[in-house]
Amino acid sequence: MATQCLQQISRKSCNSMVRLLAIASALCAASFAAAQTPPELNPLTRTAALPHVLQQTAASPSADAESSSGQCQVHVVANDVIVSDHEREETGYHVQPPGIIPQPGEWPYFAWSDTPLGVVRSQDGSGYLFFGSDGGCHENCNNQNARGGSITVSQGTLDHPLGEPMGDPNPPVYEFAFPISTNMPADIDYAGGGPVYRVPDGEPGAGSLLIVYHIERSTKPAFWSWSGIAKSVDEGKTWQDLGLILSVPHAYDANGAADIGDNALVPYTDPTTQQKYFYIFFPHHCWTSNTAECSDFTFISVARAPYETLLSAAAAGNSLSNMFLKYYNGEWNQTGLGGLASETFPGVTGETDGDYQIVWSAYRNRFVAMVDNSQYIAYGESVDGTYWPPMQVLYKEPNLLATVGYANAVGLGEDPAILGHTFYSYYTDWPIPYNPWQPATLNRLTVTTAATVTSVQPNVATAGGAAFTLIVFGEHFVKDSIVMWDGSPRATTFVSATQINAQILASDIAGAGQASVAVSNPDPCGGLSNAQPFTVYP
Repeated sequence: MATQCLQQISRKSCNSMVRLLAIASALCAASFAAAQTPPELNPLTRTAALPHVLQQTAASPSADAESSSGQCQVHVVANDVIVSDHEREETGYHVQPPGIIPQPGEWPYFAWSDTPLGVVRSQDGSGYLFFGSDGGCHENCNNQNARGGSITVSQGTLDHPLGEPMGDPNPPVYEFAFPISTNMPADIDYAGGGPVYRVPDGEPGAGSLLIVYHIERSTKPAFWSWSGIAKSVDEGKTWQDLGLILSVPHAYDANGAADIGDNALVPYTDPTTQQKYFYIFFPHHCWTSNTAECSDFTFISVARAPYETLLSAAAAGNSLSNMFLKYYNGEWNQTGLGGLASETFPGVTGETDGDYQIVWSAYRNRFVAMVDNSQYIAYGESVDGTYWPPMQVLYKEPNLLATVGYANAVGLGEDPAILGHTFYSYYTDWPIPYNPWQPATLNRLTVTTAATVTSVQPNVATAGGAAFTLIVFGEHFVKDSIVMWDGSPRATTFVSATQINAQILASDIAGAGQASVAVSNPDPCGGLSNAQPFTVYP
């Protein structure tokens, strides 16, 4: 049954399927509806879950700012639909260049975003650029040589990633379909990319963009994928392939499967040597005959390449294929293409296996991961990227048969690569089982370590009154939370994660007016909460 599912539906769909086989064996038959779309064009294809981890559970968050593993405890304060299904479909009619979508309005078309979104500021500072993949067909759509995937670029805001006006944005969305390349294996039927890095001023190739792309060969019954890097000097409209950089440690197997994930380049300075690298995190998802795990299967592995060396080679248009070394048994000694890699996430669970998007957070001074596995979105942290403690589940898809995927982490400031105490996580949502992209929306979680204040008691006083104790109710208070009265700290007593008390001075209510009450949690797991009003009557 599992073999049939893997052959008939995509990785992301089959991830949900494997979980559900224990509930109802008839569900696999329902997946045949998705089989009407060729697997290489069925874009719910980024994760493989395993039966042997399904009985494990994620670590429960505590009331402290940090868990026993030293991770910040984060929570979701909003979950919004950012791009509706209608807006996505309408945009497909206006994508440039003309003809890149052969038949707008007919499936498969503008299946966006089929990778995690990459987000950077535009060079002129007028907005943000969003990079993803259109998983729909672009070549030979009516035969077995169909080819899907692309790199799309849109210019918009954090609230409108496809730009405005809705459905017909100005500037328009551009797509780039990778041409056949000698750098790629034969018979590739999918090529797309999303995670992107803007080369900073003062570095070789300053201002150019580097994207990690993902290619697939899914000739039944096999499924195989690789990762590579491409460069753009025109803000993402066209790309130059710089070669493959990552693969599993096995040659292509016509009866097997391998997934290397969708990855991002993460600049990081080794604190021991002070040498700067690009880290890239990936899974070694590998099966033989589509069902038996390879002995070197991993959930999170890591490779790195020297930062300056890579940028210099990219600026010159040279191949990057031999740049990366994988981390294996405590050493950086295995080649990116074909080398072995260690598991860095031994505490993986059935809620935290899946696809990982990982960035560096200078605010928290550690790596931050967002992971989705079709049903859950989780959060994790690592001090050095070579070991990941258990992660926290942030969101569970309420519809057991629906699918979520491609969760990322985006900062709210001028540079979206810089995460503060609050950040966004965009993800793609497919609410109808086994019917990908009909409909589909782009959703956004707002994730924070800041507290939430729901009420204060009392919330009024009379001018000239005496000092008093203010009771503050809310969520996510920690032992070092501080009540802020009109922006100034007040002596605070921690009662619980939902209550703290503050000593308000007589001088605070000496005159009539309105004050604001907020709560500040300490860095690096901190932030300032929302405010509640306090009225002082004459």
